[in-house]
Amino acid sequence: SNSLWALSELGLRPPQLTTLLIEAACRLAPAMNPQDVINTALALAKLGCGDGRVFAALVSAAGGRADQFTSKGVCNLCWAVAVADQRQLSGAAPALCWQLAERRWGATTEDDHRQMHQVHLWLVDQQPGASGGLAGALSAAQLQQCAEAWEQGLRQGRSKRRTPFEKQVSGCAQRLPGLAGCSQEARTQDGAFSVDVAATHAASGRRLAIEADGPWHFLLPGREVTGDTLARNRALAARGLVVVSLPY
Repeated sequence: SNSLWALSELGLRPPQLTTLLIEAACRLAPAMNPQDVINTALALAKLGCGDGRVFAALVSAAGGRADQFTSKGVCNLCWAVAVADQRQLSGAAPALCWQLAERRWGATTEDDHRQMHQVHLWLVDQQPGASGGLAGALSAAQLQQCAEAWEQGLRQGRSKRRTPFEKQVSGCAQRLPGLAGCSQEARTQDGAFSVDVAATHAASGRRLAIEADGPWHFLLPGREVTGDTLARNRALAARGLVVVSLPY
């Protein structure tokens, strides 16, 4: 757990070591304490490791003693499952969230609510047009809290100063004759996500999400994409956008 966490904090994913640690986590998951379970799941999600065996083992280890997990721990575990796109465990997230809502919602923070909203969006994206997600696991008032925290996070992100690289990408996109309607920091149609530069491909009419991806979007040594970035790309694609990543 500590080794995987260290790799995720350093932005490192050496292939052989990571594989060995995942194999070890699969074996050791039943013996892990709650914090080890959470740290392992978070690290694997951030490293873009989607091995279903280890996530199944971690969720199974958590399910039998969910009362030992803090509210933050439950949110982190559900978030990791969503970011790692563990669809075979999509039923486990609402079950864990229901226990959170019933017993420890008062201890949750705005960061927890943002994580829960991302889990909710991930679940909804699996069944387009259906009113699912965390509805039923969380009350309407709790879901509203999560949506408001998510919206606040988007606004805070938009107010931050844009990087020179992002400004350059936006300027180049506006000069390309094949693109129309370029706009910086645009929202998706449902308002759930913000993209660096939104544009329409004039010839095909396809909507593009042009992302200026700085170094924090990649892992060393092989420049694999981080789990957070993979989750972003999936969410944008689910909203009908073609993601164009421009690496630093």
